[in-house]
Amino acid sequence: GIIGSIGMYSPKLGVHALGGSTLGCLVGLLFGADTSDVIYGLWGYNSALASMAVGTFFVHSREAIALSAGSAAASAALFGALQPVFGSLGAPCLTLPFCAVTSACYLLDGQVPGLKLAKEPHSPEKNA
Repeated sequence: GIIGSIGMYSPKLGVHALGGSTLGCLVGLLFGADTSDVIYGLWGYNSALASMAVGTFFVHSREAIALSAGSAAASAALFGALQPVFGSLGAPCLTLPFCAVTSACYLLDGQVPGLKLAKEPHSPEKNA
């Protein structure tokens, strides 16, 4: 389905999507999330988006891969923190965790040796 389509466009971006979603689900399980929420993808969605954003906007490197994994875990943790708050208001937190974490990642350009924004973001294979 979706992962396969992403992988056809960019195999490395497909790995970011699958890896990010997997990490998000694992974080959810570690946080004691309801298993049905994990199965339905609530814990993996923001993580997959954050991981793919790092893969798209940063030059492919070991540092970018580490940031991709970290952004996936941070998105899931933020989702876990925001879900009860928004739930008590009768609203979902949607992609707020993804937006917040990805914005923070973007600010790391030039702050971490080896981590560099792509001049013309496209895909991990084409970013230089």
